[in-house]
Amino acid sequence: MHNTIVICGGFNPTNYNVNFADFLWDYEANILVFPTEKYAPYDSLNIVNFLQENSLSFNENHLIFIAFSAGVVGALGAGRLWQSKGGEVLSLLAFDGWGVPLIADFPIHCLSHDIFTHYSSSFWVKNQGHFAAYPTVSHQDIWRSPLKINGYYYSEKETKKITEIDFINTILNHYIKY
Repeated sequence: MHNTIVICGGFNPTNYNVNFADFLWDYEANILVFPTEKYAPYDSLNIVNFLQENSLSFNENHLIFIAFSAGVVGALGAGRLWQSKGGEVLSLLAFDGWGVPLIADFPIHCLSHDIFTHYSSSFWVKNQGHFAAYPTVSHQDIWRSPLKINGYYYSEKETKKITEIDFINTILNHYIKY
């Protein structure tokens, strides 16, 4: 089995998605950036087609989706579709997926640019570990600047101060299978 991290940006400059992927260089995983300059970020079917075009197969690849804004819609649908075809989705890290009903048969971790977004997103997926920026940052900054963002880790057992990048690393280290 192979680990693959799939980056699904939103309606943002494409270089933000590529730059985000650069933060993940030390993981033993294939990293793919869905081309939102060619396809709508919420297009689940095109995400799955993109994965297959990159030689991923349902029975050989464990997926971790990392998605931002409208990309959360696409990643959620692609993850559900991937699993319906016999594939395995280890997790979705959902950055500012406002109003998206985050319901799936795989773990979802929300990362939010402010406390309001945290409460409205994590409502769907309680007790799975979430991050909220504090102090509040812009919607774009939660995706563009993970090395600079401080906030809180919220879980069923604890709330603690943490940096965004440390939260991401904690979650990825939990799911990456070596």
